[in-house]
Amino acid sequence: LFQAFFDISAPEKAFSVCIKISRNIDPCMGSGHILVYAFDVLVQIYKRAGFSERDAARSILENNLYGLDIDDRAAQLAYFSVMMKAREYDRRILTRGIQPQIYGPGNDPEIQEYGSVLQVEKAPEADKDGQLSLMEESDAYKRMLAQKYDVVVTNPPYLGSARYSPALDTYVKKYYSDVKSDLSMVMFKKALTKLCKPNGFTAFITTSSWMFLSSFENVRMLIDKSAAIVNLVDYGTELFDGKVGHNPIVSWVTRNTLMDYTMTAIRLVDYCYARRDEKEPEFFNARNRYTAKQSDFSKIPGSPVAYWVSERLNNTFTQTAVKDFGFAGIGMRTGDNNRFLRLWFEVSINRMLIGCKSKEEQISSKAKWIPYNKGGDFRRWYGNNEYVVNWENDGFAIKENTRKIYPYLGDNLGWKISNESFYYKPGITWSGVTSGKFGCRCYDNGFIFDSGANGLFTFNPEDRYYVAGALNSKFSQIVLDIINPTINTGSGTVGKIPIIISDVYKQIVTQIVSQSVALSRADWDSFETSWDFQRHPLVRGLSTVQESFDDWAAECEERFKQLKANEEELNRIFIDIYGLQDELTPEVEDRDVTVRRADLGRDIRSLISYAVGCMFGRYSLDKPGLIYAGGNWSQVYRKDRLINENGHPITLGGMAIEVGDEYTYIWDSDHWFEVSFSPDKDNIIPICDDDYFNDDITGRFIKWVEVVFGKETLEENLKFIADALGGKGTPREVIRSYFLNDFYTDHLKTYQKRPIYWLFDSGKKNGFKAIIYMHRYQSDLLARLRTDYVHEQQERYRTQLKHIGDATDSASVSASERLKLARRQQKLQEQALELQKYEEKIHHLADQNIKIDLDDGVVHNYELFADVLAKRK
Repeated sequence: LFQAFFDISAPEKAFSVCIKISRNIDPCMGSGHILVYAFDVLVQIYKRAGFSERDAARSILENNLYGLDIDDRAAQLAYFSVMMKAREYDRRILTRGIQPQIYGPGNDPEIQEYGSVLQVEKAPEADKDGQLSLMEESDAYKRMLAQKYDVVVTNPPYLGSARYSPALDTYVKKYYSDVKSDLSMVMFKKALTKLCKPNGFTAFITTSSWMFLSSFENVRMLIDKSAAIVNLVDYGTELFDGKVGHNPIVSWVTRNTLMDYTMTAIRLVDYCYARRDEKEPEFFNARNRYTAKQSDFSKIPGSPVAYWVSERLNNTFTQTAVKDFGFAGIGMRTGDNNRFLRLWFEVSINRMLIGCKSKEEQISSKAKWIPYNKGGDFRRWYGNNEYVVNWENDGFAIKENTRKIYPYLGDNLGWKISNESFYYKPGITWSGVTSGKFGCRCYDNGFIFDSGANGLFTFNPEDRYYVAGALNSKFSQIVLDIINPTINTGSGTVGKIPIIISDVYKQIVTQIVSQSVALSRADWDSFETSWDFQRHPLVRGLSTVQESFDDWAAECEERFKQLKANEEELNRIFIDIYGLQDELTPEVEDRDVTVRRADLGRDIRSLISYAVGCMFGRYSLDKPGLIYAGGNWSQVYRKDRLINENGHPITLGGMAIEVGDEYTYIWDSDHWFEVSFSPDKDNIIPICDDDYFNDDITGRFIKWVEVVFGKETLEENLKFIADALGGKGTPREVIRSYFLNDFYTDHLKTYQKRPIYWLFDSGKKNGFKAIIYMHRYQSDLLARLRTDYVHEQQERYRTQLKHIGDATDSASVSASERLKLARRQQKLQEQALELQKYEEKIHHLADQNIKIDLDDGVVHNYELFADVLAKRK
């Protein structure tokens, strides 16, 4: 920061003003630490000019160093620190009657409120000897604010306008309206325009936001029009301890001149310089040093201080941009996401409309839930299709809510329900907030988009895949790092990315992107959290789970490698288009390829989840896709089959099931089809630590594995599954333990704490557990759960305890067997007691005959039964 001092030839005329403005200041962080360092630098300048250390110390105190602090305690500490520093060079300095020119606010409330941003219209006058005439400290403070200096140095406060006091907020808006958003920039403008002499220097250390954020563009314009950046050190994050250490920090020197400087900058922002102890040695590494012309910054949209950008890359900004080929904009802000948004699997599939092409189609369909782009994790090409929005009757409820919150909008709701004319159109989207890399995705008809997942719609539909390819290239990432290296990437920023539609490469780029979208879509649809999920990828007609997994793993690997090759080819193409072969390489790291490789543990758990879906009738082994996810559930015995005059079953939609003595049938459009694995009849599947019920989940799962893979390989398959799950015991014991202890935790992770299967859980003793399918819930379910399962379990505990009691009384029981029986007895007693208390809770809720509405979502509906359900941890 103080290298600028060496540019001043007459040391006795050089000045440094150190200004500190913040509220509730820590006295140790006042001007003293800067002044003490400056003192040492100035002594060296004086010595070079022929002064003795003693004379230099006196002259520095009288002529050079000025300090202002907003807190009197800080000023006192700075005074003490400077005098102790002066005594290093002149041991008698304390007896010479020399006073450092360091001041606090005194009793002036105006200074206490505004500090050094205070506008001083007229300075208090000094007497003819140049001394302050018995003026208060606050008058001296104002006099110093009225002077101009060769060098102005400060570590300003990092304070956004939201934290201003009311008085400070009003003052800043009046005098510094163009830089009002941040107090450090207010201080910078004051230092540059009011305190600094022509050709003088300002030295600051701040966060780096002013260098590139659009909200600081006025600051950059101020520098461009009235000053030159001389040098800059871009430290990146973790320079300081505590919370402030997570902010990117930059120190910089600006000269009050209009000459076109060639600035010098040092860049220490890369991840390899993450720690402070790594930054200092790298400061001297030539590879981190850059020079740049300030005038070149204006070529880049927003004029960011992109000192590291080469001339060739700089020139790409003179090309056409994304905004020239399509419209990019924000979407809807619902005003109440908890009320109007759902994860798609929460609601009834019969109330969703996928692939809608127009407002008229939506209204006529009377559908309530429309797919909604909301961002999500870093992912390229396709996916993150998770949310739906309540847009029933063209968004009537959301529009009415918006009018209620913002009555002054009238019918002009575009401020909140933005760009409605682009709803349902095919487009490109991306996550507006991400701590990782930028990645865009293509989507087809039928979506509404969010303010956090902006939409891009090409004027020419044939350009959509080409633009997506350009945006997912390394070139676009490096551009975004220049124009907006933050976690927020809005539509305005993306619209500024340079793009050239190459006639030579357009067809091949479109073909590569089309294939990449298909690969990403195949990956997304392989998991049940996609509404286009058809069948679990390990159910593929083979006789063993291991063969199926190996086949699936090979498929995943081929998809992964192909997508990686596609992305590298796109990088090569766009590097060639922009002539950046000397600056970029096409390679893509494995971690940046956003389709999944096979994972044995994850995929076996997802297979189990699919099997549970088949148990509840959500899926069927005999028909792909969702079978039942809301609507009317009809289940009748053959002898009681209800038919209408056309011979068809009477059902209001959804699933109709006929359960015979040996077979189960599902009604599909106009005919029955036989299924190989029957859904559970009563929507209650117990999870037990022993074989207490015929429809216990472990037994049902084993039967499912037998049906899918065959009876001959059952034991082999159960062992493979158990080995993948981990744990001790026989395969059946491991599988039972998984259902008892881990299944629900995995389910909550998969479904983002919005479970569609609900776990009724009596407590830590595992006295009783059972799961139900939310979409099949009926108001009498708890009554049936209580009578058919809870009471049955209580009776089994009583029976087992009696048997243990009888066995213990037998004289033939050995001591070791008696000990085992005692342990078993204690466990059963604890479970029975736990279940007794649980039965009272179930009884209380069962009597209420509670009904649920799937449209209310999991959070609301789950809470209705919170006393008897497992926590949604």
